[in-house]
Amino acid sequence: MLHVPRSPFNVNVDKPSGDASKILVFGEGVKPNGIITGKQTYFDISTEHAGKGVPDVVILDPNGDRQSVPVKLRQINENVWRCEYSSNIVGLHSVNVFFNREHVPGSPFPVEVSPVCDPKKVKTSGRGLQPKGVRVDDKTCTFWIHTELAGEGIPEAKLIEPGGGTIPIHLKDLGSGKYEGKYVPTKIGRYVAMISYGGHEILNSPFQIQVGPKRFTGVRAYGPGLRGGMVNHPAKFMVDTNGETGALGFQIEGPGQSSIDCEDFGNMTCQVSYLPVASGDYYVHILAEDEDIEESPFFVKIEPHQPDVHPELVECNGRGLEAQDLVLNQPAEFLVDAHRAGTAPLQVEVMDEKGHSVPVDVDKKGLGAYKCSYKPKNHGRHSVIVSYGGVSTKKSPYRVQAPNPFNISKVSVNGPGVESGLLSTVPTKFVIDTRASGQGDQAVALSIQDDKGKAIPYHVQDNGDDTYSVEYTAPLPGKYQIRVLFDDDEIPQSPMSVIVQPHLDLSNVHVQGLEPNIFLDSPTEFQVEGIEDKQKLACIVLSPSGEKQEALATQDGNGQVVKVAFTPSEEGPHEVELLYDGLNVPGSPFMVNVTRGSDSSRVLAHGKGLQQAIVNEPNVFQIETKGAGTSGLGLTIEGPSEAVMTCMPDNRDGSCRVEYTPTAVGVYDIGITFGEKHIPGSPFKVPVVHSMAFENVRAYGNGLDNTKVREGVEQEFTIDASEAGPAPMSCEIKGLKEPPLVVDNRDGTFSVSYLPPIGSAGTDLTCNLKYNGKDIVNTPVHLKVKPKVEPDQVELSGEGISPKGILASLPASITIDTTNAGNGDLGVEVTGPDGRKRKVEIEDEADGKYKATFLPDDLGDYKHIQLDQQNYAESQKEGKNTLKWVKNIVRLLIVRMLELVLSLVELHLEKEMMWT
Repeated sequence: MLHVPRSPFNVNVDKPSGDASKILVFGEGVKPNGIITGKQTYFDISTEHAGKGVPDVVILDPNGDRQSVPVKLRQINENVWRCEYSSNIVGLHSVNVFFNREHVPGSPFPVEVSPVCDPKKVKTSGRGLQPKGVRVDDKTCTFWIHTELAGEGIPEAKLIEPGGGTIPIHLKDLGSGKYEGKYVPTKIGRYVAMISYGGHEILNSPFQIQVGPKRFTGVRAYGPGLRGGMVNHPAKFMVDTNGETGALGFQIEGPGQSSIDCEDFGNMTCQVSYLPVASGDYYVHILAEDEDIEESPFFVKIEPHQPDVHPELVECNGRGLEAQDLVLNQPAEFLVDAHRAGTAPLQVEVMDEKGHSVPVDVDKKGLGAYKCSYKPKNHGRHSVIVSYGGVSTKKSPYRVQAPNPFNISKVSVNGPGVESGLLSTVPTKFVIDTRASGQGDQAVALSIQDDKGKAIPYHVQDNGDDTYSVEYTAPLPGKYQIRVLFDDDEIPQSPMSVIVQPHLDLSNVHVQGLEPNIFLDSPTEFQVEGIEDKQKLACIVLSPSGEKQEALATQDGNGQVVKVAFTPSEEGPHEVELLYDGLNVPGSPFMVNVTRGSDSSRVLAHGKGLQQAIVNEPNVFQIETKGAGTSGLGLTIEGPSEAVMTCMPDNRDGSCRVEYTPTAVGVYDIGITFGEKHIPGSPFKVPVVHSMAFENVRAYGNGLDNTKVREGVEQEFTIDASEAGPAPMSCEIKGLKEPPLVVDNRDGTFSVSYLPPIGSAGTDLTCNLKYNGKDIVNTPVHLKVKPKVEPDQVELSGEGISPKGILASLPASITIDTTNAGNGDLGVEVTGPDGRKRKVEIEDEADGKYKATFLPDDLGDYKHIQLDQQNYAESQKEGKNTLKWVKNIVRLLIVRMLELVLSLVELHLEKEMMWT
């Protein structure tokens, strides 16, 4: 073997240049849970910053076999690879991701593959998942998850409280696919319960639960109808108001519609019954003043009808069901006979008037025979409830008494502090009077609480005469409850509810612009209207972590609107509390949800630079991104020439200023995107024109002539901008209710018309004409509306009124000039001495001038001229003068005619004499 020259060659083999630590792996396929057997999943591998190299994936099943889970790895773009796989084996898998034969960060990824199950078949029950009724510190928030028909899987539950915190819920396995969950809410607000099975949410999840404030009410409810029952048998329960006088309400939700009957026993108690017609889960709401009482809604399980069970045949008797003089701590006994009622469980309960349960001993004596015994612990009324098979027996409940030696009904409370008309922050007081109770040295106790259960400080003054003065101040408006106890028992008046009104009227305060969904790290602004003093306004934003942020408030010039701004820095639900002088404005606190991302539809762009631009001049517009989230702003411009767009630095209030200079006229498309999505109106079509010769715009016409504008007559004028270039034109006439009509003639001119209404004579009008936002030359024009007609402005002339007179039997004419008299119908009448009208011919000579011709055929006074059906003294006067001249001339003519006749007679006589 011969070596070639310089052989052998030394070659240095080094690792590839790629860096595995720069690899990013993400997607459903590498999450710890949620992968189902037989269902394909995937994850992506980003190599963008890792350099050269090719990723590799190996998946080990729970047995360590790398062949059972095949993978498909493909490149979907230059820097991202996608791995797809599915597994048919239940258990923990190991997903190993390599780059240049090295593990990437996080590899191997533990992935739990769950068995196939059907979460849609999972059912839930219990008051703990009801949308309303649950309250702070409620110890009965229990629910059950039923997975019997849902296949193999593991249920999980978690509770998201107001503020975004998560409360894990431990589920207790009750066997047979049933699980129990419990929680105790500690905050007021909206809770979200999320329940999953096999890694997927069940039907109706998430559950919205509105938790109300802790409420103290004396109303209590008990009885078998609040626990269970049987189809077609009345389900009964007792309600004891304990002296509260508010309205009671009942609502029953379940698989079948049930009628509700209520029997008032007249001693602050009543019995309620409803008839379930279908088996299943029922929820019974008991409301006092439209609010659920403690433990409401009650979860009731109604069983199918059992034909062999007859609760109505159970017989009960004995002193323990009848006595009205029970003695404390002494046995009260009775018997129960159920031998004819079939086989079913017997349940006996005894409740005192405070809602406390009294222990009962039940001793079975034989087939269907029972002896029951209890010992009352407190004075007052007791109810004995006997149920069989979950259904009340025919006479249940039984009411008995353990008398109280003290007359508690004689204790009274009075004064303004327990009456209407109370105002927040204003001190008030009331008096407790125990003089008639015979109490001796027994102590009086009381409590004052707001509707959230918070104790209100008070001061008690012993007046030394068995009366007590109590002073307190309600800090906020709302409902307050006052309890007064004597010898550890509440007096009949207690509890007393008082309504405290705000010391200020905030009904005119309104909040505008606060969106329910806002974005992380994005300035958010809203307005508060109706605020007089900004200094009294406070806005506190409570984040999910409990951090409080005070929002910035600025007042506008007129002092009635305040702008409030804040920037959320956490994801999740936030509470925006808006207070004025310590009082919540209407709607406060407001709930807003903060998420990552952006919404281009909330971005606003405005300015002249988006309406029309001037060639070779800088044109400007503004972009407002307040409340739109955080994302990239994109600007493009396309048109007849290139135009560089410059975006000025962010003003730190979510706005920026954009400037561009086009070099050629024409239409340009300006595109504005936010998060790669067009904002409303984008792309904007902007005409670019030459600089406008603004001074060439003119306005003219009768509608701008102060001598021609009259009421009830349509006025017109023209705006000529044909030599000024296109631009926005506006016309406003102050003093008119109706706006003018402006018609674009499409040739650079605009026709404007308006109508001063009848009755507007004497009104001052101001005509504001603007072109491209500037006043047109010689505007504004100030006008005064004239009457429709002005007869005193009619001018008469002509031979018919000449002082030289006119001849009888010859036509006479009068020239009538109405140029300055308005718009009316001209009527001319001439009446002769005999009272008859003479025919008048009127000739329209245009421009408001007329010629009236008539024939004076008799001596005497002629009258008169009429304009628009109105007589005018001047025309009458002129007419009378004219007719007097006519009369004189006629007389003169008659005299001359007589003289002529006499001359002719004389001449004839002379000739006769000559012939003779």
